[in-house]
Amino acid sequence: MRIPVRWSRLHAFIEMGFAADEMMLETVCNEAYGGEEGGWSSQVMERDETAVKIAQEVLAKYVGTYSGMYLQNPITIEVMLEDGELFFQKNNSARRRLIPKSETSFLEDGGGFGYVFTVEGDGMATEISEVHVSGAWPFSRVL
Repeated sequence: MRIPVRWSRLHAFIEMGFAADEMMLETVCNEAYGGEEGGWSSQVMERDETAVKIAQEVLAKYVGTYSGMYLQNPITIEVMLEDGELFFQKNNSARRRLIPKSETSFLEDGGGFGYVFTVEGDGMATEISEVHVSGAWPFSRVL
């Protein structure tokens, strides 16, 4: 299914597939950007309850600095490991916790985006993708 999307003067078509048995990794843009969870509060509360356990050795391979562009904005994401949990900072903003949903997929604690790590054969992350309603935006590992 092709869905037309419009950002001011920019037009794009996004291929979207229906995945009825998959968990949503984001909220609708107005909730995500407005900082209001509204009717999503029950899903937010369930985030910790549905978190999976991931070995610290695996999480350590995700730690690093990732960089790329979102639309026309440069983005830097710092991923860090503290007390067995992953945290990140985007463009030096407030530090946020990443709640694991699978070995490579995470939800932003208190936010509306999902994050998915791409790993090589040795398990070392090569990029992190920020999952929006508009798609997945990849950021490559630079450190």
